Amino acid sequence: MSIKSEWAKIDKAFNDLSKTFTSGIMKEGPLRGVTTSTIGIEETILNLRNLSTFVKMKAAMMLSEIGIDLLYNALPRTPQDTGQLKDSSTVTLSFFGTYKNIARGTKDDYVNIIGEPSLNQIRNANQINVLVYFTRTNEFGEDIALWAHEELNPYGSSTHPRARKPGTGPKYLEGAWLDNKSKYISRLQSVGNIAEDVQAGLEMVHKAKDKNAVDVVRLNLSKLLGNLKGSIK
Repeated sequence: MSIKSEWAKIDKAFNDLSKTFTSGIMKEGPLRGVTTSTIGIEETILNLRNLSTFVKMKAAMMLSEIGIDLLYNALPRTPQDTGQLKDSSTVTLSFFGTYKNIARGTKDDYVNIIGEPSLNQIRNANQINVLVYFTRTNEFGEDIALWAHEELNPYGSSTHPRARKPGTGPKYLEGAWLDNKSKYISRLQSVGNIAEDVQAGLEMVHKAKDKNAVDVVRLNLSKLLGNLKGSIK
């Protein structure tokens, strides 16, 4: 799963903020262009970079939460004999070239948080995916996770092989996804809602001194990211 929708909202937020940050630097009319004043240019560039990092981090955190919730809902459905299948489950963020393991499942149906993406991974990311997967193989190298997901019969089936515990059986991951898909999509759509976050992260740098200028403000990245801390549950 990756962020492939709602970017129009994010682009609009970028454009609106760019206008806010630069409106005191640009002049209107046939000769529209940069005036001799350079106040705010460096701050504008920094603000847009910080905003980009913040939106990417918000998206990464949201994908992490969805992956964790998906695994949490999949574990009780997962067939269990020795428990090794459940113990093999992992939630990972992919940044196309680098990866970060976020959480792992256990045979007791718990999801343990083990990490979060680094700031460098976020800054350099062009696309972020969340992967939720099971990697159990047997002593012969056969993919037990795939076999159990696609071929095992559900508990109570008259056909063998079948799951041994009530409520478990095939499609344990797919079923959890389909049951919660609308909720996850709704949460992804909230990534572009950043107006309140941005407002909370603004700091005054230079107060406008005449009617042809605007206040120069800075987006404090630490404040922006601080609002996201603890969002992985």
